[in-house]
Amino acid sequence: MDRFLAERLTDFSMYSVIVPTIIVFIKFRFGNDTQKWISVLVLITLLGEVLLNVLVRYHDNNLPVLHFFTVCQFVLFVLIFEKALIPLFPPVFFKSLIIGFLIFAFFDAFLFNGLKNFNSNSRPLSSFILIFLALSFFYKTLKELKIKYLEKEPVLWLSIGVILYFSGSLFIFIFTNYVRNSNEVLLTLWGIHAIFNIVLNLSYSAALWVKPTH
Repeated sequence: MDRFLAERLTDFSMYSVIVPTIIVFIKFRFGNDTQKWISVLVLITLLGEVLLNVLVRYHDNNLPVLHFFTVCQFVLFVLIFEKALIPLFPPVFFKSLIIGFLIFAFFDAFLFNGLKNFNSNSRPLSSFILIFLALSFFYKTLKELKIKYLEKEPVLWLSIGVILYFSGSLFIFIFTNYVRNSNEVLLTLWGIHAIFNIVLNLSYSAALWVKPTH
């Protein structure tokens, strides 16, 4: 991928979180509980983008922030899906996911990869689990047929974003550490990642904008 294009995509990806952030401040008090959790997720994403890019500009290693952001993002996603997927899965299932992932992410940060390297173990694991939860939402929805206006369901839009973003970025997360010495390959990979990240931010925007019927 051309360097100029990759850099512009990365910039656009960074600024795309502004769209759901604006919607958070416009519609927060009108949203349901799920949308309020999504709002928290958006604000955490905004904070993460700011910290990551500030550190890059000062030529500092920003990967410790990514370790922390991965954990926060995962926990918030699981909490959002928990309400939508009970009783398909019991509450203890979601608590186990969070505790298990926190333990794994800790070892990934301090034993396997280290805080100053890309979290190429916990990031893919997070992706697999969240894709599974999103697919489970579609399964539960199609099985029960209880949602009358599906297009007004925030978790629908969130699930679409999760499947597109994490399935599209999965191999990028896995192979980043293997190609970290090749700037050209890294630039291409993260240019592609930027496209998927824009899609995820658009899914946040749709999930926050719709007016739920329940």
